[in-house]
Amino acid sequence: MYSDCIMMVKRVLGNHREGELIRDKFLFTLFSRYSKFHEKTRGKRVVGFEKSRSLHRRVRGGHTLYAVLEDGSRVDWSYRKACEEYASLGSSKSRINDVIRAFREEVEPDIGSLSSLGCSRMALY
Repeated sequence: MYSDCIMMVKRVLGNHREGELIRDKFLFTLFSRYSKFHEKTRGKRVVGFEKSRSLHRRVRGGHTLYAVLEDGSRVDWSYRKACEEYASLGSSKSRINDVIRAFREEVEPDIGSLSSLGCSRMALY
């Protein structure tokens, strides 16, 4: 389940440019269940996410993911650690299914357009 979570994060990040505000249901769900959520947000509302090229540390994928708070500040968080926690929760199966459902809601329009081009729907999942 960890690898599915990472794959979904990478797909979301791949669809957005560096510095662009990302408003994504999957990322909101993942970050809100992260153990350090309250510490990172300090009671402020999250308005979106932003990816930035990581110049100072060697990170797989080369990007840092920031949560953008309502006051305009940005806080970095580890989506990899969040995915680890998410996958290891006691009721993780139902929560992962929620994540997969949110992911499918995001990609259904893309899959529908690929199906019209003759691609098999099952091959795309």
